[in-house]
Amino acid sequence: MMKNFFPPPVAKRQSTRRGGFSLAETVIALTVITLVAIVAIVTIRIAIVTLGEDARRLEARTAAGNALEIFKYTRSVDEFDSMMRREDMEGTGGYYRHEEEAYRLTVVVRYDEIRQKAFFEAYCYAGNGKRLFAIEYEKSVADEQANDPAPPPAPEP
Repeated sequence: MMKNFFPPPVAKRQSTRRGGFSLAETVIALTVITLVAIVAIVTIRIAIVTLGEDARRLEARTAAGNALEIFKYTRSVDEFDSMMRREDMEGTGGYYRHEEEAYRLTVVVRYDEIRQKAFFEAYCYAGNGKRLFAIEYEKSVADEQANDPAPPPAPEP
């Protein structure tokens, strides 16, 4: 008789576990998926709000930049007033304001005849009162007057 070097076959145990996931595994997986979804939704919402605020800031900077360009090429408050009427700003006499829900833009223009200087200031505040930006500019009015051609002679009566 020959010796058997292999152990006798062992009967396979019947597993009491069925295929699939247990209740605990399912709950943990759903919790993880929910947390990831919440983080994604919050991040997207913050990005959308920030994008809207950035668009309003750009709009305010553009309005202030337009007002500054007008200021650079005008020689008096009256001339500046007539040009600012074309812009979307309220005010007159060197003080102008534009308000939106997201920001408040204020532009102040002064001409100092004694010092021969002109001053431009623009301040923008967010809806919550936080200062977004400020622009200050100064120009010499004397240089512009020196470059002006002589006025035409007055007609004789």
